[in-house]
Amino acid sequence: MSMFRSDDERDRRPSVGRPPWKGARAPRSCVIDELRTELADLLAQLLAEQVREVDRRFLHGLMDVLDSPTLGLPHFPDTPLLLDEVLREVEPRQADILRIVERDPELVRAIWARASGPRFGSAPNDLGQAVTRVGLDEVWRIGVQGALRSLRFEVPDFQVEVTDIRRRAPVGATVTAWLARQSRGEPYLAGLLRDVGALLIHNGTHALSRSDRVRPELVQEVTGATHAIWSALAVGVWGLAPGVAVAVGHHHVPQACPSELRQLAELVHAGDIAAYVAVGAAGATWQAASAALDDLVAPSRDAASILKMAGVALQTLGG
Repeated sequence: MSMFRSDDERDRRPSVGRPPWKGARAPRSCVIDELRTELADLLAQLLAEQVREVDRRFLHGLMDVLDSPTLGLPHFPDTPLLLDEVLREVEPRQADILRIVERDPELVRAIWARASGPRFGSAPNDLGQAVTRVGLDEVWRIGVQGALRSLRFEVPDFQVEVTDIRRRAPVGATVTAWLARQSRGEPYLAGLLRDVGALLIHNGTHALSRSDRVRPELVQEVTGATHAIWSALAVGVWGLAPGVAVAVGHHHVPQACPSELRQLAELVHAGDIAAYVAVGAAGATWQAASAALDDLVAPSRDAASILKMAGVALQTLGG
C-alpha cells in the first residue's frame, strides 16, 4: 500500500470508469500554515515511494512552490473588488464603472469579445455599450475570471488537462452561483477557483526537461488527491474570504465541511459535477452525476435542471 494513503482511506489513484469528482481529500484545516504543512507531509510521503529521478524532481519542485509565500501566483485582480464597492451603491454610476474597467486592458478585451458575440449581431460602438450589453454582474464575473487568465502555463505534456480545467472553471462557477441565487460574490468565487490547485500542480511539470518526463500517473495521483487542498491554500494566499477557502477545500467531500459552510461546499460540489458532465469528461456520465446530485441536500434544484444549466453555461461561455 502506498504511504500516501492511510489504511482506512479509499484508493485515490485514477480508476477507469470512476466519476472524476470522486477520490479527492479535504484539508484537515484551512489555516494557511497548516495547509502548507499538510501538503508538505503528503508530498514527502509520495517522494519516499519514487524511484525515477524525474518523478522525484517533480515532487521537489512542488515542495519549492509550497515554500514560496505567494506560491508563484500573480496578484488577485483588484478590478472585481473595486467593482463590488461601486455595485453596492443604490444607483451605480456608469462613469465610475468604466473608469475601473479601463484600468484593466485584458478585461476590456474580454468584455468586448463577449459583447461582440453572435447573439448581438455586431460589435459594440464603444466600451459603454459593451458593458451595457454584457451586464454589470457579468462584467464582475469576467473580472474575477482574470485570476485564471493570468495563470499562463506552458506544460506541453499536460496542455489538454490544463485546458479542460480552465474550461470547466466558469461553468461550475455559473452553476454554483445559480444554485445560490447570487449573481456574484462568494458562491461564484468558490465555484471558479475550486480547481486552481490542479493548475498549480500541472505547472510543476514546466521546469522538467522535455526529454525527461514525469510519469502522468504520478501527476494524476497528486492532482486527484491534493488539488482541493492546493486550491484552498491559493485562495488563502490571495487573501480572499475564509469561507471561500473552506468551501473550495471541501468541494469534493462537503460532508466533511464545517456545518456553517457545508451548504456552500455542497453547491460548489454540485457545480463541479455538472461542469464535468457538460464538457464530456471521462467517467462523467449523466447517470452517475444524477445519482451524486440527488445525494446532496443543499441544491434546491433537481439533478436534470442542474445538468441542463451547466450545458447552457458552457454554450453561453463559448465552450
